[in-house]
Amino acid sequence: MATDISNTTDQLTFLDYRKPMLEAGNYTFTIAQAYGDPKANAMTTATQTLDIKVRGERLRLRPEQIFAKYPPSGECGNFNDTLPHISLKKASLPWERSAYRYDDDEVFTRQDEVERYEPWLYLMLVNEADIARGDAKLPTSVRISALKEEAHVPQAYFESLMADMASGFIKAKEEVQVVDIKKRFFNTLIAEAKEDLQYLAHVRQRYDEAGDTLRRELSVIVGNRFAQSDPKAYPSGMANHALLVSLEGYLNDDDQLGTDQQSNYVTGDDAAGTLLEDLDDDAFVRFVVLTSWSFTSEEEKINFEQRSKALDVGSLRLPSKDSSSGHPYLKGVPKRDGGTPFDDKLQAGMSAIPHQFRLGDRSVSWYRGPCVPFKSDVVLNAYEKGEEANEVKVPTDADKLLGYLTEDGMFDISYAAAYELGRFLGMKNEGYAKALARYKRAKSRYVSLQREDEDRSQDVIDKGITIKNLPYAKLRPQELEEDKKVIVDFLKSLALLKGIPHWYLLPDDHLLPQRTIRTFYIDPKWLQGLWLGILSLGGRAAVTHQCYKELYPEFSAKMPKAGFFLRSDLVWAYPEMLVTARSNDTACTLIRQEELTPDLLLVLTDTPFEYLSLELPSEALHYGADVIDATVSKSIKYADKTVSNVAITGLGLIDTEGILKVGTLAGKIKEALEGSDKVDQQYKDRLGDQAFVSARFSRFMLEGEPKVEFKLGGST
Repeated sequence: MATDISNTTDQLTFLDYRKPMLEAGNYTFTIAQAYGDPKANAMTTATQTLDIKVRGERLRLRPEQIFAKYPPSGECGNFNDTLPHISLKKASLPWERSAYRYDDDEVFTRQDEVERYEPWLYLMLVNEADIARGDAKLPTSVRISALKEEAHVPQAYFESLMADMASGFIKAKEEVQVVDIKKRFFNTLIAEAKEDLQYLAHVRQRYDEAGDTLRRELSVIVGNRFAQSDPKAYPSGMANHALLVSLEGYLNDDDQLGTDQQSNYVTGDDAAGTLLEDLDDDAFVRFVVLTSWSFTSEEEKINFEQRSKALDVGSLRLPSKDSSSGHPYLKGVPKRDGGTPFDDKLQAGMSAIPHQFRLGDRSVSWYRGPCVPFKSDVVLNAYEKGEEANEVKVPTDADKLLGYLTEDGMFDISYAAAYELGRFLGMKNEGYAKALARYKRAKSRYVSLQREDEDRSQDVIDKGITIKNLPYAKLRPQELEEDKKVIVDFLKSLALLKGIPHWYLLPDDHLLPQRTIRTFYIDPKWLQGLWLGILSLGGRAAVTHQCYKELYPEFSAKMPKAGFFLRSDLVWAYPEMLVTARSNDTACTLIRQEELTPDLLLVLTDTPFEYLSLELPSEALHYGADVIDATVSKSIKYADKTVSNVAITGLGLIDTEGILKVGTLAGKIKEALEGSDKVDQQYKDRLGDQAFVSARFSRFMLEGEPKVEFKLGGST
């Protein structure tokens, strides 16, 4: 079952499920071979059996298997109208096992005769109030062999784990994360509404705008409980713990199952087990937690839009004392006062930093990295590149790039620091250093033969040697090109500021306070100084100059022209955030977009820009509804039109603990679509012929965040 939803850049397709070719478990194959004339005396070999085990994730998920979580881990905001969800990179994972002790859809036909595939994973939401009431305990770690100590687990599930341990698939002392909740709380969450489980997992596919290329396929597991807050009991916000738990074998598919087909729960030394309905309401049931995260829900509305709009935007320099910004993080930042002799340097993005000279003397010098608050076309001059009169080449060094500002009595070490940094980075990269040494050695041996062929031939006769034995013989083109590629690739990566220590980019923390965007241009002379330093390794001044002149057009072609830093919790809270930069309504190419630290994003563009926007991709869409007291309302949209606003009051839809009756809401959404004159008849007919399960339910439960735009003025 599939349903589509589109936006201006891509298309989303929702699938109810993606079953694996073989579910995880044990299989026995019976093998026999018939040979000979099938019409006469065909013979059959003796029957043999082959036992195989299909393995799969069972006890934990690795971080690289997880694509996204919502609400983000560690986030704080008003999520009371949000159903948490987790996106997994493996599309079939939620259906590789079964939540039922005995699961045979051919035996137990549903009332609507539509085959359902319920996931074995369930996103359980437990909060501080649940733990305080004693309905749940904080997640903890236990050995698998002690899984049934002090809590109940399904007998068949525990025995299966022990069999895996005996076979060596599980280590004898291996531990897992678990959570214990009371039986009555388990019933309220999902056990007594197990048919709702089919709505809580689906597959989300992302296609390109044309719908031809599949860009990403994810499985998504949605919780059935809204995040909770209680400002009276928890004034600073209530902690909510999202736990992806295993329901493997926890449920019974039908009341008429045989004794050997039912899920019996065991604890301690109990060998016989007890049915779930026969357990005491206060008995604890234990669940294995494959992954978990926590967030805080409070009354104040804090989300992507609010956080983005609260950003202070400016150019990469200390703010002026006359700035009208009321940004809280700028209050303690040093300001430019506009009246000091140093103000022009601060306006230019410079920072005064400690400087130790060769002989040990200490002073303070001006420094500015490759990111500057103004457009600069200044490049290295002939002296700085080691060129003297009559085309004589002398060794380059950092001193040639030092500047001295007489009005301040201070050095400008910006380009000299770039030169020295280049040398350090070159020596650190062993592959580059060796390639440069071979390249320079080969180039220095090469002598361009400018005499006529007859003169060279006469040398062969007079000296008795051949051209191939001369020291200036032709170079080996293939080896030379390989070394050249290593050199150019490394220099190109440096042009993207990769591998450059952060303190060379941002020498003063006050340049980039928390929750700010700081735009900049790229200083081409700083990058040239860096490149010149890195090419100077190994000496050979003439060859260094030749290499720089020869290679500069190649590694400067991809040099970025501008960019910005974003320092905010948006970076780690929304890792899939999309950035758009424009210049005169033309989109700029993002040459690099990378998290330098958990709260620091660097973006480089091919051209300067006057506009940028932040938005969340389709993968970051979340699921939710408007919740007020015991009323849940959901705006139902079809073809960009609001079809209906489904509002249901009473505990039949949502209980006092925020647990949503998913099947009830799904039925109401379907009724709203079928009864609306804004929905075409063809779509209504499909609703009647096909089940309204996880794909369509998830499509109509989607909610998003608006795009936040910034119009930049002047040098900002």
